[in-house]
Amino acid sequence: MGRPPIKTDDTLIIKMYCEDKLPSKQIGDRLDISWATIIRRLKKNKIAIHSSSDYPIWNKGLTVDTDERVATYSSKSKRNEGHHHTLSAKAKMSLARKGQNTWSKGRPLTLAHKNKIGETSKKHWEDSTYRQKVMASMKKKWADPEYKNRVRPLMLKGNCKKPTKPERKIIDLIIKHSLPLRYCGNGSFMIEGINPDFVNINGKKEVVEVFGDYWHGKGARKWEETEEGRKAVFASYGFNCIVLWEKEINTLPEPEILRRLGYE
Repeated sequence: MGRPPIKTDDTLIIKMYCEDKLPSKQIGDRLDISWATIIRRLKKNKIAIHSSSDYPIWNKGLTVDTDERVATYSSKSKRNEGHHHTLSAKAKMSLARKGQNTWSKGRPLTLAHKNKIGETSKKHWEDSTYRQKVMASMKKKWADPEYKNRVRPLMLKGNCKKPTKPERKIIDLIIKHSLPLRYCGNGSFMIEGINPDFVNINGKKEVVEVFGDYWHGKGARKWEETEEGRKAVFASYGFNCIVLWEKEINTLPEPEILRRLGYE
């Protein structure tokens, strides 16, 4: 009972795979057996399986104008160009994939694989055309206020941003004197894609920024990171902005800091 064994010379398979450098699919087509059988025979004989990168790329340098096969594959790939799935179709596809893991999920990478990925990324980034293309794409995305307001809080949350030392001093003052301020420097409150450090929770449109002497001084890379720029952005949305500098928090007495916050 069962399928009869396939009578094929393993020596021929090994020769075609190792010497002729033919992929398993092509060997299977020539011998009229499946590529899976080829792989099983190779593993049985302890032959290392090639990766796809070991084979030359057949379409490298070819275009739809110079090669008929590329033109055929290109026309087939454009059959669904501009097609959008309906909500019901998306729901069905999502339901069909429930509980299924991707083939690479949880798969450990070898050190050689990691190094290869790093080398490929470095090679791509050293290409000025590729780098300019990526930067232009990201600049276009971040110019969209909706994208900026949606992504920036997630980035801050992912980075696990915590209060700095000057911010913790202000938090201690808030707790000690029961000030109507809440720490929101973790991305929980945004205005025009900018995340203030504290926000008034008593109905007053007011925010408090704690500025590091370097990063918001001579190290500021954008106008929005300066005191003048930050106040202007918040003012355009009706928010009053109080700025406390790191050196002030470290040197001023507590009553003076409270006065600067408007709580004498």
